[in-house]
Amino acid sequence: MKIYEAVIKVHAAVSVGFVDGWHESVEELPGPQAIDFHYHDVEEWLTVVSGEITFFTLADKPIPVDIGRSLHIPRGEVHRVEVGSRGVEYRIFLPITEPLYANELSEGELETLRHNLKFPEYEDGRAENGRDFFEDILSDRLVFCRANGKIVGKRTFIDGAFGNDVVRNQRRSSSGSIQVLSKKKRGLLISTVVEMPEAGSLNSYMNVRFLAEEGGKLRCRLWVNYPQLTSAWH
Repeated sequence: MKIYEAVIKVHAAVSVGFVDGWHESVEELPGPQAIDFHYHDVEEWLTVVSGEITFFTLADKPIPVDIGRSLHIPRGEVHRVEVGSRGVEYRIFLPITEPLYANELSEGELETLRHNLKFPEYEDGRAENGRDFFEDILSDRLVFCRANGKIVGKRTFIDGAFGNDVVRNQRRSSSGSIQVLSKKKRGLLISTVVEMPEAGSLNSYMNVRFLAEEGGKLRCRLWVNYPQLTSAWH
């Protein structure tokens, strides 16, 4: 059974079962060149045949893909690319036969997405002025569903997270990765993974958020937090 992975990742090879029936082609990109942040509406796998290529997550973590190695890019993964001076040739696997289309993001959208990566830092108090941060980035109409299923609003979330008696766990961390699940004229539906060590293990929580345009700015109106199943293979 295929298990969906929520972050961009390099593998030794493409598992045949993962791309069975997919369209396969060989592509080339001249180098050197840089391709700015974008995302695709479909999942993709690629294997480098020759040359040099490095992918970067939204958090600007470099992910070089060596010759013979394979990269899995989840649907909607926001990433940029740098091609080495020799260019690159790669074999790509897609669940569609049409050419891969790159969806661009504005600077304002990218800035908001980067702010969403910082949620764990502000929640845990590692970044200063967390209350002001969430007052600004959360919609007054926020609906927040905790991992335990309890639903609260903006005021309850902020007062609970930044009350005088709150004990910071300072252990949450962002995966540094964001997927755009849907982009509309006045909003973005995104997902990201937050990791938290608990009882000697690392637990991952998927955060799905809807960012709605309010007063010329994207603010989080819906935030659903639930445990993330992890893959048994690496």
